[in-house]
Amino acid sequence: MKKSKKPMEIVFWCTLISLSFAFIGGILIAWAKLKQDRSSSDKSDKILNFSTENSKSLEKIGVKTDTSLSEILLLKNQISELNNQLKPFKNIAKSKYPNLNENEGLIKLQNHIFEIERKTVQLQEKATELENKVKPRELSEDQKSLLYSSLKEKRFPIFISSKMMDTESLHFAEQIYNVIEKARWPAFLSKAMTSIIDFEGVGIFSFPDNNFPEAENILLKAFEKAQIKVQKVTVPRNKMGEFPATPCIVLVVGGK
Repeated sequence: MKKSKKPMEIVFWCTLISLSFAFIGGILIAWAKLKQDRSSSDKSDKILNFSTENSKSLEKIGVKTDTSLSEILLLKNQISELNNQLKPFKNIAKSKYPNLNENEGLIKLQNHIFEIERKTVQLQEKATELENKVKPRELSEDQKSLLYSSLKEKRFPIFISSKMMDTESLHFAEQIYNVIEKARWPAFLSKAMTSIIDFEGVGIFSFPDNNFPEAENILLKAFEKAQIKVQKVTVPRNKMGEFPATPCIVLVVGGK
């Protein structure tokens, strides 16, 4: 019996060893194939990436080329349009400066136009200045509001007059009178245009025997706050013309 078992054991172990080698061989073959597949996959990825990058580069080059061509065509059209616009000026330059070439004539014409523009601006500034001098003064709504808010707390008797023989001055004095009266100051407006003193803006008059320092300060600050030109003036009574008998502060509207 022992002799019969040994061959069976040998066959068993041989079979086991063969299967083991076959299994190991299969694993090695599979690993080698897997490695080859991975290598092929990496190569494919590299080729794909290379192709994609080059494709993108070519695409970019193509787009840039198309854009450049479009820009060139656009510039040509703009140049043509500018030449059409410049044509009348070329004709004027040629007519005005026949002894000069085209470029020199255009440059001289341009300088001539600049000089005309400069003189035009100067004339416009002078016209605006004259217009402001002639245009009657008007209290804006903001100025009326600022004057009223500054004068409504304390009240003093006030006499308001304007420059002699100056209707614009009287017109402005009437507007100031309306605001002061609204603030409930005891106010009197003289329409006789009595002041013979020549000054600009609004004058707060003070007399040796008729002094209202608190009222003067209130009025000065009120007109300054409203951005109206104002000044304090001290004059003899006989320079004032018509003047009320009762003591009061005197406000006179001068010229512009």
